[in-house]
Amino acid sequence: ALMTVFKAIDTSLVCLATNFTSYSPLVNIIHRTLMSSIDMEGIRELCAILPNLAFIFPNVTKPVGQSSRLSPIGEIGARRNRLDYLFHVLVKSLCSTVRLVFALDDMQWADLLSITVVATFFGTVDQTSIGSNLGITGGNGGILLLGSYRDNEVDNDGFLMNQMKYLSLSMQVTFVSIGELSKESTNKMLSSMLCLPTRLTSSLATIVHQKTCGNAMFIKEFLKSIITNRILQFSVKSRRWIWDDDVIDLISISKGVAELLSEKLTMLPP
Repeated sequence: ALMTVFKAIDTSLVCLATNFTSYSPLVNIIHRTLMSSIDMEGIRELCAILPNLAFIFPNVTKPVGQSSRLSPIGEIGARRNRLDYLFHVLVKSLCSTVRLVFALDDMQWADLLSITVVATFFGTVDQTSIGSNLGITGGNGGILLLGSYRDNEVDNDGFLMNQMKYLSLSMQVTFVSIGELSKESTNKMLSSMLCLPTRLTSSLATIVHQKTCGNAMFIKEFLKSIITNRILQFSVKSRRWIWDDDVIDLISISKGVAELLSEKLTMLPP
């Protein structure tokens, strides 16, 4: 989870570099903020972690004997605290004028260190003072963290949920439960995907919902499967998607994610 955040920021810096004319005001703010908040050694350390940051600081050179890229994961003690501080300043400068969105998937698998660092960081970013703390006014920036997890793999009193409670003390936390699709929702989904009215996709939706139990992932993979096997295909003559309900009804479907992935792996070339 932690490295996902770092990689996402490093990738976003590429956008700044390739669209310098459009983002030059933001680049100037980042440059001014970091230069006024941390020393040159700190900027070198950030550039070692985020190579694309060197675009904003082209004159920064790597100290002799330092590795080409540092990893914030393995640092401990005072060194780790310094990297945390440098990272906080960088992100605050980024979200002072633009809206940053971080998406972390499958957080139930994240290790304790990553969850702690991410929660601590976002918990200390005060939305109302992002710009003012950095001497920036009139900004329209902000920060949003989107995290997903499987509630059947997380304990209510477990570490992840405790960190969510910690975050709720300093920022707004909203929980959105995504359950299985109803037969009506499945029909609307198929109608949209196949560009057909719901009255024509109703019979197909009934079969698909029965086989997938409304699991959106299974619905998507099931449709891919029957399209690949030309059971569901586009008719140029009829100018629409066509299928045979009886044939589709005879098809078996995987009972779980593991079995589904296993079947896909067996279809890969050797």
